Amino acid sequence: MECADRQRGLGVLNGSVESSPTGSNRRDRDADEREAALDVREAEARAREMDQANRQHDAQTILVDAGHRDDAADARDVISATRDQAADLEAFLNKDETYVGHGQRRAAAVDRSHAKDDREAAAGDRIQLTEATSEADDSSSDPP
Repeated sequence: MECADRQRGLGVLNGSVESSPTGSNRRDRDADEREAALDVREAEARAREMDQANRQHDAQTILVDAGHRDDAADARDVISATRDQAADLEAFLNKDETYVGHGQRRAAAVDRSHAKDDREAAAGDRIQLTEATSEADDSSSDPP
C-alpha cells in the first residue's frame, strides 16, 4: 500500500506518467512558440525568394536592354561601313578633280563612335549586374 501511495505522489499510476496541468500547459506553450518561430522563418524565406525573383527579373531586363543596345550598335556599324564604302567608291570613280565624300566619312565615323559607346554601356551594365548579383548572393548566404 505504501508503494502505491508513493507512486501516486510521483504521478505514476499503473506504470504510466500522469499528465499534470502544469506540464500540459508548458508543452502547449512550447509548441506554440516553436510554431510561431517556424512561421517567422517561413515568412523570411518567402521574402528572400521574392527578393531573388525580383533580382532575377531586373537582371533579365538589364540583359535584354544590353542586347538591344548591342544590336543597335551592330546595325550602326553596318550602316557606317556601307556609307564609308560608298564614299570610297565615289571618290575612286569620280572623274572630277574635287572630292566631296568627307561628309559621308565623318558621319560614318560618328556612327562608329556611337556604336562603340553603346557597346561600352552594355558591357558596363553587364559588369554591374554581375557585381550586384554576386553581392546579393553573398548577403543571402549569410546566416540570419
